[in-house]
Amino acid sequence: MPLSPNEDKAALGALETALAAAEDETDVQAARTAKAEAAADLAEFDETIPFEDGETGGEQEMSKAELEVHNLIQQVCIVNTYVILHTST
Repeated sequence: MPLSPNEDKAALGALETALAAAEDETDVQAARTAKAEAAADLAEFDETIPFEDGETGGEQEMSKAELEVHNLIQQVCIVNTYVILHTST
C-alpha cells in the first residue's frame, strides 16, 4: 500500500534522524550540506517559482563565466577582421 506524501515525508525524516544518530558529526554535517545543495539545484529548475531577471534598468552585471565568454568572442572578432582584411587584398 503506497504512503501518502505526508507519511512519506515523515518516514524519510525518521530515517534521516536514525542515520544521523549512527554517524559522526562531520558525516551528519556533510549530509545536511549535500541535502541543501540538492534542494537548491531542484529549486533552480522549479517552474512554479516566478522568474526574476534582476535587471534594475541599469547595466546588467556579468558573471565571471559570461565575462570570459564575452572576451573570447571579442578576440575571435578581431582575428576574423584581420583574416578578412588580409585575405581580400
